[in-house]
Amino acid sequence: MSQEIKISDLSSYVSGENSCFICCASFEDRCLSLPLSLKDVNFEKIFVFKSTDMLGVTGDNLNKITDAFKGLPTICDISTVDPLSTFKEYCIVFEKLIQDDRKFDFYVDITTFTRESLLILLRIMHKFKICIRSLKIIYTLSKDMDNWLSRGVSDIRSVLGFAGNFYPKKPMHLIVLTGFELERAIATIEEYEPNYISIGLGDENQSIRTEFYERNRKFVNELMKIYGSSVRNLSFSLKDPISCKNSILNHIKDQGDSNFIISPLSNKISTLGAGLVGLENKDVQLCYTKPAEYNILSYSIPDDRCLVLNIVI
Repeated sequence: MSQEIKISDLSSYVSGENSCFICCASFEDRCLSLPLSLKDVNFEKIFVFKSTDMLGVTGDNLNKITDAFKGLPTICDISTVDPLSTFKEYCIVFEKLIQDDRKFDFYVDITTFTRESLLILLRIMHKFKICIRSLKIIYTLSKDMDNWLSRGVSDIRSVLGFAGNFYPKKPMHLIVLTGFELERAIATIEEYEPNYISIGLGDENQSIRTEFYERNRKFVNELMKIYGSSVRNLSFSLKDPISCKNSILNHIKDQGDSNFIISPLSNKISTLGAGLVGLENKDVQLCYTKPAEYNILSYSIPDDRCLVLNIVI
């Protein structure tokens, strides 16, 4: 169950003793909200991930985060074009943590990881969960999102660690958790040419903002116009990954025997929900549709609120 709190109050929910803070430097100003609010917490270990292929637009924010923590963070390179290098970097970090031969309380700011890098991180945390005493996920909400978030598609691939078990004689069923990027959704559907399509819309009562729900619903209606005759519908939570996971699993159970692929194109909370499905059901594949271009100038406006939730992996 998630808890919505003001970011200015966040430090009272966090303990620095025997703790590890993880975040990602990004072109989005939202990457600064949580680190700056927690700069006075005495975390034992701090890891800031940055994308090597987007350093030019994330460098200033990276410097602000490291300055806020007085130069203490360990800076780690990940990549938006080479998921294997991202996987290896995560492994290096957690292998070092395991060498301490104790458990840590983890606080993970998931706000500005890409969906793919977040899912790979989830897989690695599950692999090395022996060093996790507790896991608290924190997500900065958006006050507004620009009219366009990304343009074009440069690659569509299965997420490393979530390839699923596919059976040649079974039909393919693609589940798309929609967000605001219609082009990415269409490109994904056209790439896989599935026998069945399920289009997910975030539940109105579990949406971040009413205006976001209305905007998302318009995108779903557009997809329904294109693929309506073969589409099934799915409702899921944008605030609670466990609820989102359960909605997807129940939907899969009701759809019959198929090869299921999930394309998480909604917010990072629901992306975690899709990842939890992949951890629980080894037959499910998760895919990532990589944009050719991000709106690095005005992607989003950070809110003064965040979601805080405990999960077990």
